[in-house]
Amino acid sequence: MLTFLSIRTKEIIMPQCTVEFKCNSSLVYALDTVEVKTPSSKDILFPGDTIIGHSFKLTNKNTSVAAIQSLTFFIKNKPNKNICICRSYELEQLQLRYITDIFNLIHIESNFNHKHELNLINLLNDINWITSGQSPMNRHKIDNRLIKINRYIRKNYHLPLTLQQLADMLSCTPVYLCKMYSSVFGVPPMQHIQMLRMTKATELLEQTYLHVNEISERLGYASPSHFISTFRKYYNTTPKKYKQRLHMGI
Repeated sequence: MLTFLSIRTKEIIMPQCTVEFKCNSSLVYALDTVEVKTPSSKDILFPGDTIIGHSFKLTNKNTSVAAIQSLTFFIKNKPNKNICICRSYELEQLQLRYITDIFNLIHIESNFNHKHELNLINLLNDINWITSGQSPMNRHKIDNRLIKINRYIRKNYHLPLTLQQLADMLSCTPVYLCKMYSSVFGVPPMQHIQMLRMTKATELLEQTYLHVNEISERLGYASPSHFISTFRKYYNTTPKKYKQRLHMGI
C-alpha cells in the first residue's frame, strides 16, 4: 500500500542553502541545477534529473535561487533505502508524463487519488529498472553529439526549431537524427521539444497573467491554434479551461 505524505509542486532553495530529505521515501524532480549529497557520495542533479531515496541533501551552489519539485511517500512493507538518480536523457516519454501528471494533476485537484498512486508506482518501477538494469559503463556509452543536441533542445525549445536545423548541427539527415535520438532518449527530438513546451506552458498559465496568444508566441508556436491543439492533446483540456480550473481551485 502506497501513502502520499506531502507534495511541493515548486520548492525554492536559496543560494548556498540546503534542503534535507530523510525518514520517508522522497522523489525529487530538479528544475534547476543542485548538488546532491547522500550518506556515501556527492553528485549533481541537472534540470530534468530525478532522484528517489530515503536520505539525502540538496544544496544550491548557484548565486541565484534553484527550484525543485518534491514528493514524499511511504510504501508499507517495502522500505526504500537505496538512492536512485535517473538522468533526464534516460527517461522516456512515458516516464516524463508520469512526473508531469503527478505534480500537475495533484496541484490542480489538491488531493491524491488512485491515478496518482498508479503513476507513482509505475514511475518507481521504471526508474528502478533504468538505474539497476544497465551497467554504469553502458549507461554512459552515448554519442556526445546527441547529448549536445539534447542540451540545446532543453535550452532553446522556445525557439521555432525544425528537425532539419537540428540535423544540420550534427551534419546528418533528419531520419538518422530521429532514429539515433530516439534510441538514446526514448523520444524523437521534435516530440521532446513539444513535451518541454507543454511543461513550460502549464508553468506560465499557473504563474503569470499572460494571454494564450502571448504564451503561444513565447513557446515558439507558429499560431495560437497550433498551441491550443497541442495543449489539448497533452492535457485533455484547453489552456483557457486549465487556467480557469486553477483559479476555481478545482
